[in-house]
Amino acid sequence: MKKMHGAALVLAALLTGIAHAADWQVSSPYADNALETAWIRSGSTDVLWSCRADAGQPVLALEVPASSSFDLGAFEGRGAAGEKYKLAAIGLDGKFTPVNVSGWHVDSDHFHWEVTLPPALLARAIKARLLALSVKPARGSGNRYRLWVELPANHATLLEVLQPCLDANN
Repeated sequence: MKKMHGAALVLAALLTGIAHAADWQVSSPYADNALETAWIRSGSTDVLWSCRADAGQPVLALEVPASSSFDLGAFEGRGAAGEKYKLAAIGLDGKFTPVNVSGWHVDSDHFHWEVTLPPALLARAIKARLLALSVKPARGSGNRYRLWVELPANHATLLEVLQPCLDANN
């Protein structure tokens, strides 16, 4: 069933013509701070990987348009439903793995998802070409929140940004 779900998402992504990803961009969002971020915009989604070597594991985030049909508030903040329960699955090139997620509203129009990746999944995530996120509603029933983005084929810039975090965890 999971393989079918993943294959269906990949097929849907290809048929709907997702935007082609540009190359990874690098920024240091805060002065006098070792945090570096590699990011791309794919369609209306920003994919951000952040690393601060003294903080441990790299962080994967997705900034997306806020949804009026999915209760994003249930995933907002520390201790939210998505941190307590694995209500999400991340798809990397069509293979899905359950993960924890949380997030916050950046503003009234955008939501910032943070995905907690198991360390064993990091190498595959860094090299993935197609990234998908599927989130079950935290309360009640309803449609899942789904998104997919195409990632750049060249992951050298991304790896350069994340390498200090990867080295710190070895």
